[in-house]
Amino acid sequence: FDIDYIKKSKKVPNIIIARLPNDFKNIYSSSLRKKLFIKIALPLIVKENENLISQNLKIKKLKNKFNYIQKREAIWLRKKMEEYDIHSNSIGELLMKIDAIPVSIALSQAAVESGWGTSRFASEGNALFGQYTWGDGKGIIPQERSEDEIHKIKSFKNLKSSVSSYMKNLNSNFHYDEFRLNRYVMRKNGIALDG
Repeated sequence: FDIDYIKKSKKVPNIIIARLPNDFKNIYSSSLRKKLFIKIALPLIVKENENLISQNLKIKKLKNKFNYIQKREAIWLRKKMEEYDIHSNSIGELLMKIDAIPVSIALSQAAVESGWGTSRFASEGNALFGQYTWGDGKGIIPQERSEDEIHKIKSFKNLKSSVSSYMKNLNSNFHYDEFRLNRYVMRKNGIALDG
């Protein structure tokens, strides 16, 4: 697909690539590799954002009819609060956490942290974002890790899982509270999300 067409039409094809091709880092032309990387990562980011926006809308609907929600809806809401570590039972806080990530931020971080898809973590573990993991979780030991460190770079079964995990991290980790607050303010003021 054509990147210029996407910029004009704001429509991204529903093409999902499970993993980077084995010979991806062997592409000689860096401009070609970057274009291919965008074509692979962009639909994954857009699709996950659509999922987050859909959940956000569902939460808003449940909030508006809170006194009349069904048991299965209440169970779903409770599960989301646990998943996003909300102890206050605040639906407003949940709405702040479950929302889209600006595409420019996600795409930029994927490019930088994976070396445009050429990193060992991207090729071996479908890791586009270099998320750390500790303990027994799936991961790849960094070659530069010192002996006293125990972290790994989280690995994934596919690129979609990597994007989902990254967005969940931005939407739930306390380190990104200010990001979420700024996004919420933008939403409340009708400002389009922008990196």
